[in-house]
Amino acid sequence: MKLENGNLVLNIDEIKLLSLVTMQQIDPQYTVEEFIGSMASIKAESEEYIRETQSKPDFSKRDELKIGVTEAVIEVCEMLSERAYSIVQDAGYTIKWQ
Repeated sequence: MKLENGNLVLNIDEIKLLSLVTMQQIDPQYTVEEFIGSMASIKAESEEYIRETQSKPDFSKRDELKIGVTEAVIEVCEMLSERAYSIVQDAGYTIKWQ
């Protein structure tokens, strides 16, 4: 991942990883704010899914496995967000939230 003209440009490994996590084709380039916001949104939705699944009255071993996969999604989002923040900070770029 690198910062170019206010945009984060993902490398091929990051594109593949994020494509697997989201099960969608990922663009190689995003505005910083869009990328970090997307990671936060995916993380929030994943955390909500975990809470809902854990509260099911018929919670099963299969649900435990689903939660494990969802926790891995959260870890990927956190890792990519941290990487993006670090790149932005190192470049002296200011994030402009709207």
